[in-house]
Parts: sequence; structure tokens; C-alpha cells
Amino acid sequence: MKLFFTGLTAGLFLVSCSLQDRDLAPVASGPSLAGVITGGSGNGKLYAVLYELDNGKHRPVVDQLVGKNGQFEFPVASKSIFGVATFEDLNVNLRQDRGEYAGYVRFPLVKQQPSGKAGPVVRRKLTLHKRTRKLASPIVLSEEAAVEAERRGRLDSRRAVAKTAPPKKKQKPAGPAAKTPAPVQRDIVNLGDARFSLASAATGFRDPRAFQKQHGSGLYLVDPYRKNKLPVIFVHGVCGAAQDWRDLFPRLDLGRIQPLVYQYPTGMSLEAATSQLLDFARLTSKRYRYRDVQVVGLGTGGLIAKAFALRSRSVRVTLLVTLGAPWSGLKVPTGKVQRGHVSWDLRSNSPFLKQARCSFSGPHYLLFAYQEAGALSSQLDPRVQDVATRVQGFPTDVRGLVRSAGAAQQVRRALGRR
Repeated sequence: MKLFFTGLTAGLFLVSCSLQDRDLAPVASGPSLAGVITGGSGNGKLYAVLYELDNGKHRPVVDQLVGKNGQFEFPVASKSIFGVATFEDLNVNLRQDRGEYAGYVRFPLVKQQPSGKAGPVVRRKLTLHKRTRKLASPIVLSEEAAVEAERRGRLDSRRAVAKTAPPKKKQKPAGPAAKTPAPVQRDIVNLGDARFSLASAATGFRDPRAFQKQHGSGLYLVDPYRKNKLPVIFVHGVCGAAQDWRDLFPRLDLGRIQPLVYQYPTGMSLEAATSQLLDFARLTSKRYRYRDVQVVGLGTGGLIAKAFALRSRSVRVTLLVTLGAPWSGLKVPTGKVQRGHVSWDLRSNSPFLKQARCSFSGPHYLLFAYQEAGALSSQLDPRVQDVATRVQGFPTDVRGLVRSAGAAQQVRRALGRR
């Protein structure tokens, strides 16, 4: 196997895309290239980059952040020969450097299938080896990877500050009122702020990196934390924002639950959004010292909520409520996606969706909207609804579920469980 090919381009900066709810529909899978990456040190983020071989040169197509399971998958549309390069980014500079683990595998020509038929999945194993020199030209990742690295840098800096800060002296409580710790005010937000509006959501979908620089992602309280309340994480969906929950909250028992809203740019991949939420939940649970949590997700936020529930180790998810989640994936019109984007994870055969369809050990309330016939089949994937605790539909669209009195009543009942 030849790793140090000479045609590898020095950069991968692909054009951003635009995706609207009306452009999404159930998808039939096409041909794709997949594999499992083994080896490496396990101390850095793992990235995979798809290249198309064009006249002996490697043209970058798309890159993706690889999960802990080491699995990657890329859909391909053109009749070409492709290769996949992977590396472990130990110094978080988004490029393959000397001394970092890397690997490369070449895939055979993929046969295209007739329209409407599922395409083949070509699989290869890829082993990482420690390289004493760079590839002929360094792998430089796309903008989405930069968003993930910036977020990771902020979290690491928080941990460093926490470790180096001098220990605070314990003070004796002044009286009964001092037994309840004061909430951290910077975590308490007003959902009416502009950063939680649909206008900012449009920026987060179109340009995740600009959204991160301007607003940042986070897990926020909407009222002061009280330890006698049960934390509930609310995750909005694609092209949405934390403001989506404003109509639902007044109908819930806020005297019993402690809402935490997850705000993130929805243009980033669902894999990256889930990774962020896992980090934020770990930090928040340490700060407020809670262990059990419930999760509610709207639309694609339901997919993130399910993946979070399956992967979380720092907190235990005791209940999951999903509203209109597209379990079977969504279709993206030709030409809409030209780089790693949320839509890559919404393909019906994507590794992310395959995991999201796995069974959750706790109670799962699956609520769906049946006003839009095109989106109904994706919400009612039999692999998910057959194992759900309760399945119930409402005469509205997916976004309307948070405004539906019937859906709100069902969410309230579900969150009443311990």
C-alpha cells in the first residue's frame, strides 16, 4: 500500500451549503464507501478525508470527524475511483503532521445502481501507523473541523483554569439560607435574547464557525438551579434555536423540573453536536452535582438526544422524549451538499443514524406529527417505534409539536415519571 502519494492537495476548503425543511424528505440510500479504522494512540481526534482520483491526482471531496468506534462512511455519486486518508490529530491543528498516526486505503470503482434502488456499500479496513514524516502534502481539514477544534480548545482551557486556580477557603454558613448554593448567573439565560432567535439560527445553519465565534454553544439554565428539581435537557432541531421551547415551557411543571436548553449551530454534523452536548453535560453535572437527567429532542434534535442517551457516561439518562425525529433519514436534493454538513448524517445509512436507531434501555416516548405525509414514514421507522414505550401522533407539522396542547400534555406526563 502506498501512503505517500504525490497528488494530495494542501487544503480542503469546500463550499458551504443551504438546506431548508422543505428540501428534506425520506431518502433512498445510494452507493457509499465505509470502513473501520484501527490503531493509533487514542489521544487525539480521528479524522477521515475522502479523495477522488482524477488523472493520477487526489482531489479532496469531503472530510468527517470519526467517532470512538472508528467507523466512517462516505456516500459517492460519481463513477470514479476513490481513496480515504485518515490521521490522528494529536496537536489539534487540523492537519497531519510528522509523528502523527496516519493511514490510507484505495477503494475500487463503485458501480452505480438504477434510480430509486439502494446502492452498494464497499467496506475496507484501515490501520493507522506512526509516520516519521508528513504525507507529500499535509491534510488540512474543512471549516466544520475547525469549529470542533475551537470548541475543544475552549473546554480544555476551562479545565486548565480549574486545575491551576488556588483552592477557595471554606466559609461557615451564615444561616439556613446559606445551605442552598447560589446559581452561577452566567449559565442563566433569557430565551428572548437575540442569540437564541431564528435569525441567529439561520447563521448557525449557514456558517457554523461564524455562529460559534459570535454566540458560542452551550447548555444553559432558564431559571436558577435548585437541587430538588430534576434536570431535563432540551435539544432543538435543524434550522431551529433554543427559542423553539418558549411555547412548551409554560405548559410543563416547572416547579418539578429544571430545564437546560442546548444551543448549537445546526449546520454542524450531528456527530459533532452530540460530542459537544456530552462535554457540556459532563461539566454542568459536575458544577451542580446531579447524576440523573431526562432528555427531550425536537426534529433532528431527537436524534442528538437519542445518541446522547446511548453514549453518556457522566450522567444517566432516565427518560427520553422525541418529537418528530426523522429516524429513517432525510433526502437532500442534488447539489445542496458540497462538504461535511448535518445532511451527511441524515442519510438513511449513515453511521450516526444506524447508532441512533439502536434500542435505548430506558423509557422512550416517541411523538410524531402526521400533517406532513412526506415526513411521516421517517418518523415511524419500525426499528425504533417497535421498542418505544409509547408512540403517539398529533395533527400538526414537526415544528408545531412544541405548540400543540396535546403534545405538551403528553410531554408533561412523560416527564412526571421518575
